[in-house]
Amino acid sequence: MAQACEQLEAATVMLSYGFYGVVRNILRSVYESAGLGRTLAKDVDMADKWLRKNHWWPDR
Repeated sequence: MAQACEQLEAATVMLSYGFYGVVRNILRSVYESAGLGRTLAKDVDMADKWLRKNHWWPDR
């Protein structure tokens, strides 16, 4: 969650300077970092597959 917070702060700085194209990529990283934290908290086996086998499940 700390990484997601730092990336969100970086996205805010980039927006203020007008780098809109970069912000989309940073926000994707924020989404993935926060999703990983949520997954780790709920289902450790799924999180292990996500990290080791690079298999991601979208949020429902």
